[in-house]
Amino acid sequence: MWAAAAALLIAAGLLELWGLGRELEAVRAERTALADRVAEVMAQRDALRGLQGAITALDSLEMTIPVWSGLVTEVARHLPDDAHLAALRGERDSVAIEGVALEAARVFAALRDVPGVSRVVARAPIRREQEGPRAVERFSLAARVRQVEEGGGE
Repeated sequence: MWAAAAALLIAAGLLELWGLGRELEAVRAERTALADRVAEVMAQRDALRGLQGAITALDSLEMTIPVWSGLVTEVARHLPDDAHLAALRGERDSVAIEGVALEAARVFAALRDVPGVSRVVARAPIRREQEGPRAVERFSLAARVRQVEEGGGE
């Protein structure tokens, strides 16, 4: 009887071990099947994190760069009537302006009053030229700009 009980106990243990082995294999197979999907989802998550970083960087830049249309509007409002621009180039927080006026000094003074503009300096010597019946001055200047709201003001 003891031998039968021991044999049944051993058989029950082996059956339990065999069942656990089958369960372990089923779990391994399920994990293998899920591994590709998990890897794909993790790659998508990493891509989203990268996009979120880029969006955050763009938001940060958007808050610090000038609104160029607002700046152009303000420059046009402040420009003396006898002056006109030949070129306006903006980059990051700076603007380069080239133009023609009867008196370039008035242009420099007027641009110093433009909201969002500071450090107005000559990029090249002012050149006085004869243009038809009158003399004009060609100027090239540079200035620092900060955020300017469209339509004027800061």
